[in-house]
Amino acid sequence: MKALSKLCVAVVVWTVLAPGAGAQLLVDPAGRAAPGGWQAGGGYQDFEANYTVDTVYESLATPDFSRKVYTLYAAYGVLPKLDVFLAAGLSDDLENSDHPAISGDGNVFGAGARGRLWEANGFGVSAYGQVSRMDESFSDERVAHSSIGPNVNERDVEFTALLVGALATYTIEGLTLFAGPEWLAWQDGDYDYKTTLEDGSVYSEDTLGIERSDEFGLRAGARYNFASLWAWAGFASGHEDSWVLGVGGDF
Repeated sequence: MKALSKLCVAVVVWTVLAPGAGAQLLVDPAGRAAPGGWQAGGGYQDFEANYTVDTVYESLATPDFSRKVYTLYAAYGVLPKLDVFLAAGLSDDLENSDHPAISGDGNVFGAGARGRLWEANGFGVSAYGQVSRMDESFSDERVAHSSIGPNVNERDVEFTALLVGALATYTIEGLTLFAGPEWLAWQDGDYDYKTTLEDGSVYSEDTLGIERSDEFGLRAGARYNFASLWAWAGFASGHEDSWVLGVGGDF
């Protein structure tokens, strides 16, 4: 109970204090740590989604963001059918369609829970929730030239979101197939931009609101267990276009 209390406090504190455009799922949604046991895993994710920026310039209002994300997470089983997890990752190869010449990197943190709602004869229903925060920074790969002269564009995105989902699962001989709806239940983001001229003066800068354009989507995939180790693959569509590969183990 002392270890559980410390873990719950850590989840809350870490979620509030973690540096904070993502909202992608950072863990295996069909997995779950055994009661009193630990689970650790990692994955690689390729992600793209459309966002809406609060700007009067139509050409900049609906950019697509894409990124590759490398994640690690640890989960602890708090109840027979419920675990909690912490996740962290690095994002790379960031691209922003409103300025194709800029790229960048960032970091992401998440915390949440996964639970089994029902299971019988290999079939099951589970649910999960995750709070995540992501920081991303973009800058020009080279000096841009336009009507204002040589300049450099910089973009910073901070994004916090609550992601929830439900899965129908079917397990046979260590293989679990899963699919279900996912909902971006809450989101809050800031989009900072700055254009700097060759002499170092700032031509323009502002902070705009940003949010994912679509809230609902579908997630599906498969998970295979062999002894205490497992591997999984999945994809999401609708609110985002992404696919992920992951491995891990139970301890």
